[in-house]
Amino acid sequence: MTSASDPASCLRPAAVGTALSGEQIGLIGVGLMGTALAERLLVGGFKVLGFDIHAARMMALRGLGGQLASGVGEIASVCRHIFLSLPDGEAEIG
Repeated sequence: MTSASDPASCLRPAAVGTALSGEQIGLIGVGLMGTALAERLLVGGFKVLGFDIHAARMMALRGLGGQLASGVGEIASVCRHIFLSLPDGEAEIG
């Protein structure tokens, strides 16, 4: 339950857990912010399917317990809910 005294509580996985429980969340971009998002979602009991253009970041996601996508197309075809964590509008998937 969210609280007016704690506005960030609506961002906690527990606040949306009932609505999304069992669903896989897509995450495109697993840098510093994306890793923090993935970790928070995984701790909250969500499944995370992620992709990043850097192999080392993908391995870090796997180490956290996330699943690795072959590309953004896989995420788009599998996940109903997708987070983008990209450095800017110029981000390019090669």
